[in-house]
Amino acid sequence: MTLKNDWTEDDWFAHTDQNELADVVNQNTLDIAAASTALSGKADKTTTISAGTGLTGGGSLAANRTLAADFGTGAGKVCEGNDARLSDARTPTAHTHTTANVTGLDAALAGKIAGSGSAVGMWMGTTLPGSGTAGVLYVVPPS
Repeated sequence: MTLKNDWTEDDWFAHTDQNELADVVNQNTLDIAAASTALSGKADKTTTISAGTGLTGGGSLAANRTLAADFGTGAGKVCEGNDARLSDARTPTAHTHTTANVTGLDAALAGKIAGSGSAVGMWMGTTLPGSGTAGVLYVVPPS
């Protein structure tokens, strides 16, 4: 049935008209529910994507958007794979560190040989002798 919107006084409304009208209303309700489900969780087209540091592009979701790397040498730029800075080997500058600069080094060295005294000789062999001599450094290399 085609829905009528110009009813007059002499028009009759039959039970078949009522059923057809109910079918149309029910179908519209189902269509609205399906549309609502389909749109659930989707971003509104006014939502924008902003390009952060090192990126260009972005904009509202009213159109397709592209984000791209912002290549260059300044702050906030991305270094390309062929950039000479990536393979610019440099000679280290001479510098020193105290043992306190190395985390846990002082504790690891505590109780180790203090470095005082002197060795008067060195003995090397495959097994240690039964008794040692003071001032002799004994070395047994791995076999």
